[in-house]
Amino acid sequence: MHPINSRDGPPSREGSCLDRPIDWLQERTTGGGVVLDADVTLDLAKSKRAFLAYAPEEIAAQVEGIYTAAGRESISALERWTAYAMRGRHGDGAEAETVPTSGFSGWMMVHRAARPVNGAPYGDPHFHLHFTLANMVKSTTDGQWSTVAGGGRDLHRHARATQSLMNARIRRELTDTFGISFRREERTGAWEIAAIPEATIKLFSKRDSQVRDLLSKLGIDYDSATTRERTAASSASKTAKNGEAAGVEDDVLRAYWQAEGRAAGDDPDAIAASAMQQDQADQNPDLDQLCAQVFDPKTGLTSHSKDFTHAAAIAAVLDALPYGVADAAEAEQLTTAVLRHAGYAVKLNPKGAQHFAHADRYTTADVVAAEALIATEATNRLNEQAAVVSHDTVAMTLSAVEAQYGEGFEFSAEQRAVLERLLTAGHGIDGVAGAGKTTIMNTARVAWEANGLVIAGVRTVRTPSAAMMTHPGKSRANKMRLRYISRRTQSSWEPLLQLRGL
Repeated sequence: MHPINSRDGPPSREGSCLDRPIDWLQERTTGGGVVLDADVTLDLAKSKRAFLAYAPEEIAAQVEGIYTAAGRESISALERWTAYAMRGRHGDGAEAETVPTSGFSGWMMVHRAARPVNGAPYGDPHFHLHFTLANMVKSTTDGQWSTVAGGGRDLHRHARATQSLMNARIRRELTDTFGISFRREERTGAWEIAAIPEATIKLFSKRDSQVRDLLSKLGIDYDSATTRERTAASSASKTAKNGEAAGVEDDVLRAYWQAEGRAAGDDPDAIAASAMQQDQADQNPDLDQLCAQVFDPKTGLTSHSKDFTHAAAIAAVLDALPYGVADAAEAEQLTTAVLRHAGYAVKLNPKGAQHFAHADRYTTADVVAAEALIATEATNRLNEQAAVVSHDTVAMTLSAVEAQYGEGFEFSAEQRAVLERLLTAGHGIDGVAGAGKTTIMNTARVAWEANGLVIAGVRTVRTPSAAMMTHPGKSRANKMRLRYISRRTQSSWEPLLQLRGL
């Protein structure tokens, strides 16, 4: 990345600390929607911020150097992945070609404190980096300027991998330089410095507590809140920026934070020293262990989605390494090894824009096996007359659901035909996105329940099928039970599918 000057692009502008929970990339646009630049924000786990605040001056300078260097390395990787331009027509079956460029144009800003809370002079430790990248790159083939990374979309696709690379590089350098070890926080998945107490992390999480309190007042649980809800709560609860704090020297901030820690019962010097006296965990999982983590059915890449991209796999691999990596090349080599390891990833047919970096799509062998078994079991049910209801029940249900949805809603002829067949023939259902399956299955559920059947929803990923789920009844009539149980063996996921009384 090279700095913007008056010859190469737009003039620089003043940056500001944007304190948001997790916002890897934010775009600035003109009134007409044209993207001018992107702000890539690289953040740190809370314990790493606290360690920087409590560390002695000489150590703090080294640590900040490690943090900043890791951020620069990560942006350099993002540049290598996505700082391309495009030439030629794109769309209507045609695909433009990518061309090399001279790289990103932009600048880096370092911010060390969060917004103050409750009238405090300074906010909590919140070291993070802002990289402002112009939405323009200069081709090295024709010398022309054009938009970057497919209009910026490829930046978004790699934002998480960029953040994960910075985190992994920091873990490696802190371990090698200071002997620091890490523990993985169960709720967030973040690698925290093992010796930093939870009480210290909570002390310096006032903005987080502020957001949690607001969501609680609104009747929303923080852990189950959506990203949109958390962002809205963050925006609504934040105070104005402290102009006086913006230019304060680092030693003043650190002295303030250390005094705050002592007032809360911390010994900053002892905590910092303890962090550097841990048993050095300088080893990462082997390939089998790494695959087991990355593809874990409860927490891995397909725990909430049936497919993933190569770019997402890079982030997942990096996030599974307590000892981090030496550089981006090691991260890419490990990711390739994980994707090729037998019994886990299954490469899918190309879909979507193929000019993107790391565009390959994958699923996992367990998802493929589960879908094949479900399809086989559904096919075996044809002509079994399972879960059949009367035509009168169908007609009554359709009328009731139309009335429930309100004036203007009416089932189409195709939807009526599907429901008639589904409810009176008992064969099952198949469809594609946008075909109205949710509405159809909700309606079918009403009809089946009216006939005394018990419904349970299922999908081939861990996300619940809430649209079909009901509390099991105690009816002794015919019951429809669909249970999907899975467990991971070393090479595959054994799907145990029980389809009884269907």
